[in-house]
Amino acid sequence: MAVNLFATGDATCPLTALKDVWARQFKANLPTGDDAPVFRNAAGIVDKKSVIALMKRVVALVAKEFPELGLVSKHFAGHSLRRGGATPLALRGVRESVLRMLGRWKSDAVNLYIEVPVDSLRHASHVMAMTPDAYRHADLAAAGSPCHVTDMVSDL
Repeated sequence: MAVNLFATGDATCPLTALKDVWARQFKANLPTGDDAPVFRNAAGIVDKKSVIALMKRVVALVAKEFPELGLVSKHFAGHSLRRGGATPLALRGVRESVLRMLGRWKSDAVNLYIEVPVDSLRHASHVMAMTPDAYRHADLAAAGSPCHVTDMVSDL
């Protein structure tokens, strides 16, 4: 299976990180090339279980260093990585079709992994409580209508 990586030019660039892994493998005389596993542990290959264990250890360290974040490592699981990837990308406007490709979802199940921020829920509650006139004003504002709201009110 092919995985696309793109250079980002920042401190967390996946392509730079992969090149660093390859350099370390080469230096350690580990097999490299198209058929060689990219990530390895002492047993040979990093499996899902060891990735999740590592993630929980990292979360525990971050939680200890930054208790104000309220992180609890036992609340993290394998799907945390999917949720943690899908949610910020969706909130930044990445299309669902792209999210499905990145997470290798074949259905719209990606939507189950996207968390809606509390502020968005608060806003939706506010909109639901609006009077009919306020709905019309909000719709005009959201549509970027060149009409002024006061002009529309006089038409009612």
